[in-house]
Amino acid sequence: MTLTVPKAGSDGGRAARVRVEEPQGGAMLAQFGDQMRQVGEALENDYLSREAQRFQTDLTGEMNNLRLEVMEIGDPDQAEAAWRQGSQALRQSYLEGQTDDGRPRVSPKNAEKFGLTFDELHNRNAFSLGKQTLGARQAQQEATFIRYAQTATQQGATADPDMRATLLGQGYEQIDQMVAAGVIDAAEGERRKLGLTQDMDNARAIAMVASDPDGFLASSGDGDFAGLPADVRARYRVQAQGNIDRAASAAQTAAEKAAKEQEKVVGERLQAIIDVRDGGLKSVDERWLASDEAKNHPDHPKAMAKLSLSNEQPRLQQMTPAELRASIAGEENRPVKHKYQTERVQLLKDRLKLAETELSKDAVAYVRDIGLYVPDLPEFDPSDPAAYAKGLQARVKMSDDLVEKGFVRDPVYLDETELEALKEAAAIENDPSARASLAYALTQSLPADSSVTVADLIDDPVMNHIGGLQAAGGRATLATEVLRGQQVIEAGNVKLPPAADRTSAAHVALQGYFADEPEGEQTEAAIRASADALYAARVRRTDPTAAIDEDIYRQALHEVLGGTGKYGRSNAKGGMQNVRGALTPLPMNISADSVNRALAQLQFDMEGRKSPVYDRMDAEFAAMAQAGGALPPQDFIGGADAQARADAIWQAASRSGGQPGINGEVIAPDALADMRLKAVGPDEYRLMHNGRTVADTLSGLPFEFSLTEILKGYEQ
Repeated sequence: MTLTVPKAGSDGGRAARVRVEEPQGGAMLAQFGDQMRQVGEALENDYLSREAQRFQTDLTGEMNNLRLEVMEIGDPDQAEAAWRQGSQALRQSYLEGQTDDGRPRVSPKNAEKFGLTFDELHNRNAFSLGKQTLGARQAQQEATFIRYAQTATQQGATADPDMRATLLGQGYEQIDQMVAAGVIDAAEGERRKLGLTQDMDNARAIAMVASDPDGFLASSGDGDFAGLPADVRARYRVQAQGNIDRAASAAQTAAEKAAKEQEKVVGERLQAIIDVRDGGLKSVDERWLASDEAKNHPDHPKAMAKLSLSNEQPRLQQMTPAELRASIAGEENRPVKHKYQTERVQLLKDRLKLAETELSKDAVAYVRDIGLYVPDLPEFDPSDPAAYAKGLQARVKMSDDLVEKGFVRDPVYLDETELEALKEAAAIENDPSARASLAYALTQSLPADSSVTVADLIDDPVMNHIGGLQAAGGRATLATEVLRGQQVIEAGNVKLPPAADRTSAAHVALQGYFADEPEGEQTEAAIRASADALYAARVRRTDPTAAIDEDIYRQALHEVLGGTGKYGRSNAKGGMQNVRGALTPLPMNISADSVNRALAQLQFDMEGRKSPVYDRMDAEFAAMAQAGGALPPQDFIGGADAQARADAIWQAASRSGGQPGINGEVIAPDALADMRLKAVGPDEYRLMHNGRTVADTLSGLPFEFSLTEILKGYEQ
């Protein structure tokens, strides 16, 4: 049976239907509930979406921060542990944490989505971090091997063969581990093994070359140190041989040094024996001279020579140069029986050289050192200058003895230290009165005929001159005044023109006065400097460059020449005075009047004129007449007797024994009246006639005479 199913086009039209109306309230309520559900689902979905976005954003940042923090950790193991703990804590903070309003940070409906997000971010950051920790692990392996290689190299330098094998094995094992871990490839691993072997052999070679070069040569020659390149091994062998040679040389040097030190000790011991003998004593060590140690020393003959000479000549040390020369000649002529005899000659020559050197350098110190008596010389004390003078006089006697014995040719009074002390005491800045006392003490103590003068001890012409002035009877107050003026000039408070620029009569009269004296120029300069100093002490002017007051200067020159009284007055004696109209230096205590009277009387005698034997103007007779006493009878002389007296006086006063003459003839009496005196030295004068020098009838040279002798002839 076939069932035909009607299809399209077979609509039979509307049929009758019964319409039943259903209630509408429930449907509307259902529709409202459905709409509310849809709204709630939409809100929830929106919240879940926003929550997912929020935790995705926050998780991305926090995961990244965690990774950055972990990357700061250098140790890869610690870094992995920190990452693991940190990521777990981060997951827990989201899954178990709550928001500020008390809701979970991840809703249960978002848990799956959070897990996917977390895993994705964790894996990406873990991968990045893993690459870094892998590099750090490899770098750590590299560092560990480098440290091991250094330690193994240091230990292997001095280790025994078994220990070196162990060290190399451990190093090779570390290299193999790095190859297996992919830190280095196989080729690099092989290079490192060769390098470790070479470094260890190199360190051992350096140590052995320095400490055991012989052992290195033996070991390297037997095939050891295979890790070293051939050229390096050859270079080390050269260094080792050099060290061996240097060590041998150093050992030889040390031995020689020790021998020299021992030789020095023995030499000092021998010299000590010699020095004891030099002191006039006998050493307790002289028995040692018989020992081989002493005999083998080159100075042994010298010591033996010293002993034999000391035994034969006990005063060897105090022998004069002449005595030493005689001893040398005697030794050289003596047959040589002992080796030390030649040393005796040399010893004497050394002694002679020492004596001559020290005597020429500081004779007083030398004679004191060799034990000769040297009188004490106290330091100069201005309050007791006599003590210094007494000590210096004792030194003069000592010096005479040294000259007589032949130690020195010229007198010596002071040693170098005493001479320096003397110069300090004489310094210009010191108290003038103290310096004057010192100058007097020196001049008073030194012999007049000594070749050593005050000028040789003190380089001060003014001080030297006033010392002589005091010794000749000059006043100490004048000497002090001169030295005070010297300080005035030194300070620049008074300035005087050079001697060459001075034209006054006083200066002209002084020029050439000491020309014929030994060191006459120095003497004249000393007198002029002394006059300058006395002038400076008296002038008291405010302008240092003002013109010289000739009256004051003439008086100063008069006094430093030994003059007393006022220049140009009847009480003036010595110094500078006016004789026959010319300024003339006169001997001390002689007045111009007495000179003029004596010359006048001499002219009378040359004429044969009758005159008293004694001049009634003599000071003694004048005093008697003034006292009203009776004068003795007066004798007269004249004629040939008077002329004979004149000849005798001329001859006694003349330096040659002759008489003054012109053209070979004795001068006429009336010519003497026209002549002037020219001083050429202390108490040495010439006669000047019409500007020309009168000659000596005996020698033909300028006639020179002593005024003092002429005055004696007339008892002036």
